[in-house]
Amino acid sequence: MRRKKFQVGILWRLVIALILALCLVLISSNPVFAQSPGDYFSYDDYDVEFSSTEIEGSEVFYATITADVTCTNDLPLSPSEASITSRIIAEHQTSGAQVTLNSSYTVTIKPFPSNKGESAQSSEVVSLQFPQGSQSGTYSVIGELIEAEVKVLVPISVTAYLPSSQTMGSVTYLAGNGAASVVAGGAGGGGGLAGVTPVRDYITEKGRFTEDITAKSEDRKVELYIPKDTIGKNRVGSLLTSISILPYPIIYSWGESVDPPTPPEQTNVIGLVYEVGPYGATFNPPIYLTIKYDASLMPQGVAEMDLVMTTFDKKTGEWVELESAANPDTDTVTAKVSHFSPFTILAHTRPTSFTVADLSVTPKEANLGESVTISILATNISDLTISHKVTLKIDNVAVVAKDITLDGGDSQTVTFTTAKDAAGAYTVTVDGLSGTFVVRGLTTFALSKLSTTPAEVVIGEEVAISASITNTGNFTGSYKATLKIDNIVRATKVVTLEVGASEEVTFTVAELTTGTHTVTVDGLSETFLVRRPPVFTASKLSVTPAEVVIGEEVIICILVTNTGGLSGSHKVILKIDNEVAAIKEVTLEVGASEEVTFTTAKGAAGTYTVTVDGLSGIFTVKTGEALIPIPAILVNRWLIGGIIAVVVVAIIYLLTRRWRRA
Repeated sequence: MRRKKFQVGILWRLVIALILALCLVLISSNPVFAQSPGDYFSYDDYDVEFSSTEIEGSEVFYATITADVTCTNDLPLSPSEASITSRIIAEHQTSGAQVTLNSSYTVTIKPFPSNKGESAQSSEVVSLQFPQGSQSGTYSVIGELIEAEVKVLVPISVTAYLPSSQTMGSVTYLAGNGAASVVAGGAGGGGGLAGVTPVRDYITEKGRFTEDITAKSEDRKVELYIPKDTIGKNRVGSLLTSISILPYPIIYSWGESVDPPTPPEQTNVIGLVYEVGPYGATFNPPIYLTIKYDASLMPQGVAEMDLVMTTFDKKTGEWVELESAANPDTDTVTAKVSHFSPFTILAHTRPTSFTVADLSVTPKEANLGESVTISILATNISDLTISHKVTLKIDNVAVVAKDITLDGGDSQTVTFTTAKDAAGAYTVTVDGLSGTFVVRGLTTFALSKLSTTPAEVVIGEEVAISASITNTGNFTGSYKATLKIDNIVRATKVVTLEVGASEEVTFTVAELTTGTHTVTVDGLSETFLVRRPPVFTASKLSVTPAEVVIGEEVIICILVTNTGGLSGSHKVILKIDNEVAAIKEVTLEVGASEEVTFTTAKGAAGTYTVTVDGLSGIFTVKTGEALIPIPAILVNRWLIGGIIAVVVVAIIYLLTRRWRRA
């Protein structure tokens, strides 16, 4: 019993790469996304083990693919499951000839670890067999990818992103009969009983197998593979001593003959029914049973891939279908079994029946001459291969038909394409399913009433640009209005209008450059003017007189000029000692000036600072006593002296006259 392990990680490496490929497809805009499986997973154990590497004749052998994997970083996406369907071929290392060992098997990982710290384990056993006529020699065993899917809400195929093949190891094949493992059957059965394999020497007291065991029927058409470390017990929990694989009818030594159980209605047994015993024996984990069928017994119209392995439940008297896989290249069906009972291969022969579903019409509305796609899902719900004509009718007139052929249980999407050059509503019928689509007629639009409000603005002020759009065609449609300013596209808006309907479309813009700007909306033009805002400057501040007595008025004047691009108003604020004393508003045209005058008086002596629009000046207020004109009298002595002299002369004159009269 020889066994060889190949550290290639064919299962998990492909599954992990599959997940990361999907992430790359969906979030490829993210430059920091890592694409290496090693960035997200650690592989605690992964390998491929062959039950035998020296194969003889039509011997069935097995590839056991195991893996333990741990997620070390959160995946960008969280898939619920992943599956890979592959085939296994062998390539002769000398001649290069290729043969198929297993035409199709599927590995499903569910749930799939996608968060840091989550782990998953898997162990899959795939049955392999060299076809008759294979060349002797050493072969490289290669896994070839058929289909890969990841389910993130819905199944998504990522087959194109994975490697198409991977080498699993090598085996040596010898054409002829025999086997390289413990085998029962005929004269080679060890113990002398045809179809019986003694196993007592390969099992511990606790029922654990110490070797890989391959038990065969006498006719070599049934093989039972029990991997090492499997726990096997009879129906009462005791140790197994032998395994028997006997075809029906079973003739016992005392002459009794037992016929096989009757197969279910609408099924055919493809080959023989085999009793695998001892009846009721159990195995943990399940072991692998392979039965070779006779392809010449296949009912007409039944696909070999639809064959199933079944087991007969003696307690209920019912046949139970097992999860199994057919290999048309080797005419075998393999299934996992956990107990012993009668087994056989069945072909379902339910009457032909064909259904259609999921009618889809895309788009629901199309323009004149635009293609419309109509599709349905056709399903063969029988077990036989049948052909069917799928006919598309539009307004109850047959337009086109397609012939399809489906194996039992298969489905196919059938697609038709049509285009109409007349507007209207159309009814679609495909095998009783109905739908509709509408072809839109001509739609024309007219623009009018383009306006800009206001027509004159300052820099940064918004301008509303509006135009009226009318559907002048004969069918509802959509129109895209495009706004250009100075021949540069600034905005677009889409409106949908019924026939004859109008709608005003408004754009809002703000320009930061002065001057006249040209507005265009699909051929209509207008202008608006952008000016600089009014700018007011102050000059020529005067404060008179510079000195006054308490209560005397001071006149403050300033010249205000509009140096901006628009007329406007401005508030001139007088501040005395940084407190607002008065405000006056002036309105000036562009370039105009105006003198603004303020009058003030103070009741306390001191020096006061005047500020008007950033210009400053001062005036001084003094008490009244300080202003008596003594200095002036002293300065004008001659004038005062003259006045005194006149007064003295007048007094002397008056006194003289009075004296003379006396």
